[in-house]
Amino acid sequence: MNKRNSDFFYEGKIVPTTLKNSIYKMEDRNAHKNAHGNGRSVFENVMTGLLEEFMCKKNISLVKIEKFVNEKAKNIKTYVMHFENDKGEQFKCSCFGEKNSIPLGATHMLATSIIFTFAEYGCKICNYKERDCEFCDRTKIEKIFPAENKCTIKHNMKEFIKVFGKDSVKSIKDFCEGYYEYIREESSVKDENYINDYVQNQSLPPEIQEVIEIDPNVIQYIIKIVTTVLGEYANNNKDIRNIMFEYQNVEKSFLAVIQQLQKYYHFVKMIKEDPNDIPEEIIEKLRETDDEDNDEDDEDDDDDEGESWKEDIDDA
Repeated sequence: MNKRNSDFFYEGKIVPTTLKNSIYKMEDRNAHKNAHGNGRSVFENVMTGLLEEFMCKKNISLVKIEKFVNEKAKNIKTYVMHFENDKGEQFKCSCFGEKNSIPLGATHMLATSIIFTFAEYGCKICNYKERDCEFCDRTKIEKIFPAENKCTIKHNMKEFIKVFGKDSVKSIKDFCEGYYEYIREESSVKDENYINDYVQNQSLPPEIQEVIEIDPNVIQYIIKIVTTVLGEYANNNKDIRNIMFEYQNVEKSFLAVIQQLQKYYHFVKMIKEDPNDIPEEIIEKLRETDDEDNDEDDEDDDDDEGESWKEDIDDA
């Protein structure tokens, strides 16, 4: 979508369906790899570019950023951005971050807020398909930002419409809603494909089936957590340093764990991408590992049985 396409927003015209669909389909090329919140989706990038051009034409600019303090949001870094047009009219937009800084550019944060505002339910983490999405949890957001604070676009809608223009907001809303519909339809198709894949996978060795059920995104998230803790340790975080006061070779140990997790992440992805073409040697190795685990479980069961006679005597 080039700069001229922002004219649809500027002129308050609905973006043609053919053009909208061509943009939505770009998301498939990334296989929703950013759907878990780690980075930008294609749609967010498109919206950011269009808003930058639109706001330039409308003479709308960021004039202030302030930290939002609320007892109900102690563990969340919350910021409120103030945008203003050349008439001095303003609206507010809120955003969240993990650190004491705005995580991305102001226009991008505005774009994500607009996208979230016009979604009837869900967010990008659930691909806008979960009505009770635990990640966005709209009811909690409502408690953090009650109507009297007017910190979100939803609470600030009259001011937002006044600055952006009624017809422009309708155009933007239609553009966003079309995206949600497309993503939800795609998600339902993927769910059907998942069921078909599940039936097909039943013919695979049980060792491979177990690996297929693992979500590599979970491993990647654990790597992120471990890497963050390592970074805090390296930066002399007192709490973490106190916990690991008597530990040896801490940084080297963390790096070893991260490397092993990364290897396992790539291993799981390799099997999931083509489970029908796994060498017999790998299957045998997985089988041996399962046998070793089962032997350990059997030993634990024997220990339990050895103690059970004491319970029988006590009961008698």
